[in-house]
Amino acid sequence: MGVITSFFKKHWLFIVLAALAFALLGIFLFAQERGGEVAPSPTPISQSPLWNGITPGQTSQEEVTQKLGQPTQTRTENSSTVFLYPSESKIRNNEVFFTGTTASLIKEQVTSSGVTLSSYLDTYGAPDALLYGPHATAGFTLHVFSSRGVAALANPTDGTVLEVWYFTPMGFEQFQELWGQGFSTSYPQKF
Repeated sequence: MGVITSFFKKHWLFIVLAALAFALLGIFLFAQERGGEVAPSPTPISQSPLWNGITPGQTSQEEVTQKLGQPTQTRTENSSTVFLYPSESKIRNNEVFFTGTTASLIKEQVTSSGVTLSSYLDTYGAPDALLYGPHATAGFTLHVFSSRGVAALANPTDGTVLEVWYFTPMGFEQFQELWGQGFSTSYPQKF
């Protein structure tokens, strides 16, 4: 009994620190197991983003109409067929572009004030490029995360997002060639 007491008197600080370390480790592991806050994981580069069950580069026209119903309108833009679907906006429609019979680009009209540019910057980091288009004079820039398959038409001053584009991840040059017509990497003098 005297040996044990002597041991504790000599090593009390070490014992207290070890017990504290084990307690902190237990709290940390318990918090992770209970679903502690985890940082959002961005869309992997090899994986296309998903919108309403539609994956650009994978979902067919038939599957789109099964998921969203018949479009309210269709049109042809460049060499793409475009299906228009109602959005929460009274004047702007969501658009699904098809290359052949496969969805290749989705333009979602954003009306929620809860969607901000900072949420995309927090998730994806700095954009691969900024493009200026018809909305540039009103303060809106297309923030292109081409390697992630997402672009946000947003006002960098107040964070308002007008549209979110979903597409198959690709290099910026390919994005600009395929989907960036009417946009430029420099601020426009006139539109």
